[in-house]
Amino acid sequence: MSKILQALDIIKQLCNARQLPNGIYGLGSHPLINSNFVMVDNKFTQLTKQNKEEIFEKLFYSRMTTAKSFGELLCFIQKPYKLEMLNFIKHLIDDDKEYNELFRHSWQITEFPHLYKNKDIYYLLSGMKPELIMTSEELSYLKNLPDNVEIYRGTQSQKAKIRAFSWTLKKETAEWFANRWKLKGKLYKAKIPKSAIYFYSNNRKECEVVLNPRKLRFIEEIKQQSL
Repeated sequence: MSKILQALDIIKQLCNARQLPNGIYGLGSHPLINSNFVMVDNKFTQLTKQNKEEIFEKLFYSRMTTAKSFGELLCFIQKPYKLEMLNFIKHLIDDDKEYNELFRHSWQITEFPHLYKNKDIYYLLSGMKPELIMTSEELSYLKNLPDNVEIYRGTQSQKAKIRAFSWTLKKETAEWFANRWKLKGKLYKAKIPKSAIYFYSNNRKECEVVLNPRKLRFIEEIKQQSL
């Protein structure tokens, strides 16, 4: 059995075991769907514990068997679950370039990567190679940063992780994350050794640095002006 089909078997087990969403728009979600009503043979059909595996096979798994890459498999997975699925199939991906491209893409489209367990993120980052995950421009920019880098993070929830993996070099970006949705969040700054930065990314103009949170130093909250 090819490694892609092995990965599909893992994904099928995880998806079949996951609880279905509640209602048309779903309270909660699922790696394959965001509603427990799906279109089958041009008819809206409600998913149940009894029929879900048969319907998943018809709508998703049968198409996923034709995947030529791990990336094609993950195309079927909803955004919030791509990192989770990548975590479970990482050991099957031998091509470093493919893995780094998958990790970067999955990381950047995941809205709240800080909700994942730290041990899982460290595991995913263990396959990261700077020269493969960053562009030449990003590599050069990171290389030219000072040895100790000032960084910022904006959070919405009072319970949000401060020692998180994702920070930014731009105070304005952190402020936006702290105050989006018209909610007054918290703004932090800290220092990080450049050697503790896994990679730098600016394709979304966020000047994001993904780093080792264990190495954060001098974390402090910054007072913001009233909205």
